[in-house]
Amino acid sequence: MVRKLLPLTLAIVLVTTLRLGAGGWAVVTLDTLPESAVASIPLRLSFTVRQHGHTLMDGLQPRVVAVADKEQVAVVAQPAGDTGRYVATLTFPRPAAWIITIDSGFGMNSRLTLLPLPVVASTAASQATTGQTGAGRGLRLFVAKGCVTCHQNSVGSGNTSLGFAPALVARKYEDGHLASILSRPEAVLPRSQQPVGAMPNLGLQPDEVTALVAFINSVGTSIGSR
Repeated sequence: MVRKLLPLTLAIVLVTTLRLGAGGWAVVTLDTLPESAVASIPLRLSFTVRQHGHTLMDGLQPRVVAVADKEQVAVVAQPAGDTGRYVATLTFPRPAAWIITIDSGFGMNSRLTLLPLPVVASTAASQATTGQTGAGRGLRLFVAKGCVTCHQNSVGSGNTSLGFAPALVARKYEDGHLASILSRPEAVLPRSQQPVGAMPNLGLQPDEVTALVAFINSVGTSIGSR
């Protein structure tokens, strides 16, 4: 029985690998991560879609869905003008922790679910605060920027990691070097370390780089990965 199952298992692995390598996946990257939103006030979300994490893709019809308990808000994103960039506007009907999923429409491995977004009432908007630490914001950015799709991780976001990029081990790189990788990967990382696709330059802002460094170098993305 084991001998009969082994060829079948290998065939399934081969087909899956070929499908992914042939264009069956893409990475969704949120342009700007909101810390919170206000109920009944439209929230604009813009994002990019990159085939194999690198090539910007036009011609898609992404769908954005927000869920809180049994309530759902869904919209179709529209092209935002730049290659591979799309925009969706969500209006949350009530305060809650809303979970937003962006489905690029490219393939089954091409969606991104953000960590819960706090939505507050309009009367509390001026007092809204997340109380996030730098590492906490870094975790949210690790998900929102699509790092969670390629890098091996155990961050518990509900997203499937394709595992093409390694786990980011805490303290493997000093803060400055890690910041350089995040800011200008094309200038720092050797191509030989990127077998599937080059790590893209996401145009991260300095405060985003700082938060990601704080998260990666204090927590890391894989339990027991030291």
